[in-house]
Amino acid sequence: MRSRGAIALGFASIIAFGAEGAAKASAGEPPAVVEKISVETNQTTVKLSESAEKRLGVVVVPVERTEVSRQRIYGGTILPPPDRVATIIAPVSGTVVGLGTDGSVGLPVGSSVAEAQEIIRFLPLNASDASPLGAVERGQLAVSRITLVRARIDADARIQSAGVQRAAAKTALDRAEQLLKDKVGSQRGVDEARAVFELAEEALRAAKTERSALDGKTDSGLDDSTPVPIATPIPGVVLDVNVAAGQTVTSGHILVEVVDRRISWVRVPVTASEFDDVSRERGAVVSILGKQKQSHSVEGTWVPGPLTADALTSTIDLYFEIAGDAFRPGQRVKVAVFTKDSGQQLTVPSNAILYDIFGGAWVYVQSEERTYRRERVDILYTSDGMAVLTEGPQEGTRVVTDGAAELFGAEFGNDK
Repeated sequence: MRSRGAIALGFASIIAFGAEGAAKASAGEPPAVVEKISVETNQTTVKLSESAEKRLGVVVVPVERTEVSRQRIYGGTILPPPDRVATIIAPVSGTVVGLGTDGSVGLPVGSSVAEAQEIIRFLPLNASDASPLGAVERGQLAVSRITLVRARIDADARIQSAGVQRAAAKTALDRAEQLLKDKVGSQRGVDEARAVFELAEEALRAAKTERSALDGKTDSGLDDSTPVPIATPIPGVVLDVNVAAGQTVTSGHILVEVVDRRISWVRVPVTASEFDDVSRERGAVVSILGKQKQSHSVEGTWVPGPLTADALTSTIDLYFEIAGDAFRPGQRVKVAVFTKDSGQQLTVPSNAILYDIFGGAWVYVQSEERTYRRERVDILYTSDGMAVLTEGPQEGTRVVTDGAAELFGAEFGNDK
């Protein structure tokens, strides 16, 4: 009986102690209060105690509208603009006398040349060829063989005309002298006929002298055996040489190509599905292919280049213009283009984003002090630790970054 009483007393003590502990627990403040039992897709509010907020290390930051730059990387090819390549051709059939700055040494591909610098000496095969050579710059001197040809033709015509007039004047003079011998003419008639004959003879002599001066001469004083210097119209680098010294070529043969490397184009094939997403206004950044960092990068400006595309790869070409000679024609480069969704966008740190079991994105918004409400957001993309939003809290709203996962656990009963 005594042992039974002791056991009963022990159970009573345990029950009394448990009741006292429960009363004390109910009197204290819980670490987190959820408004109601939550379904994961519902928006609920979590209110933390001051000690729980400090223990979780909750950090809030405002939603900001910042300038974001979204880029896509493509491969590109350096090429010279169409108006930056000078193709020097043979104006008429002739012989290349010399190549180079002095017309005698070789002209290496890749050598630099200045504007109006003489790079070829060219000797036409037929000095009386009526085909125009065009204006060949040699400092301020222009040599035009077509002018010489026309002058020679005019001189020949004057010689022929003066010869006819001299012959007619000689016939008139002989007739006047015969009439004077036959006593039917006068001395005055003979004198007048002799004066006309002498004028015609002088005109013929002047025409022959002029024609003789034109023989073997150009309008600049160079004779027909002097090679014509040909200069490059633009400064740049010799891209190709298609002749050698002493080679005879026909009219229209390509002699030398010079490219101006002060300006280059970059051809960028872009997939047809992404073509309309690229922003032309923001240009591009061109850098060396294979480099992780954009070392030696150059900014490019969009230009309306040729309407080219590739049906096999389903790409459309974009063209950007860059300044300087950092890259060579034909070189493959890395091109970073900007998309149209770049610019002022709503952003939050990426660690503020939480995902539910259905893949939905959420953030916790601070509605009051130590009170947080879960709100849905739509994410456009993430970059450099920031999430760009298309739908979400307004600018200036404070959202949770550190401690967001703990709030998510507290809301669904997984907190400790």
